[in-house]
Amino acid sequence: MKNKVRQTLAIISVLIVISMIIFAWNSRNKAAVIRDKPFNELVAAGIQLKVEQSRKSFELTVLVVAALWGLIIAKKDEAKVVLSDAPECTMFVGANLLLIGSAAYHISYLSNIAYVYSLAGGIYDEKGPHTIPDVFESHLANPYNIQFWLLIGGIVNTALALFSAHKLKKS
Repeated sequence: MKNKVRQTLAIISVLIVISMIIFAWNSRNKAAVIRDKPFNELVAAGIQLKVEQSRKSFELTVLVVAALWGLIIAKKDEAKVVLSDAPECTMFVGANLLLIGSAAYHISYLSNIAYVYSLAGGIYDEKGPHTIPDVFESHLANPYNIQFWLLIGGIVNTALALFSAHKLKKS
């Protein structure tokens, strides 16, 4: 019975990975017209808040990856993921793919924000920049959204691997 549950968890893990890859593919940067937004302190604060949220998500990603790999290097008497076990290996690899993807999209998002600020800097005068490309409702925000959902998928896959390693593995 436990083996069937573990196989079901592995199938769920694969479905999560496939759905997240499809989501990321469909959400990738598409050529679009980027509207300008009046630049002021509130817009700058909003951008900084999104960057901070992205950074915190990245930090959580690193923490989850450390916990996941902790299951590989666990001591003999502790629950651990065994890579020769197909269901656990599937969940482990799926979680790693999603978490690495989340980290990569964090870097992509920061790159987009840096690009937007460089554009705003080009229209700067003594009063400051007048407009900035809209990073909230354009394709420039897509990496942030993808980062978040890949992190969620990675956490779910990690939880599945943890549950399998701790509760369902045959003694």
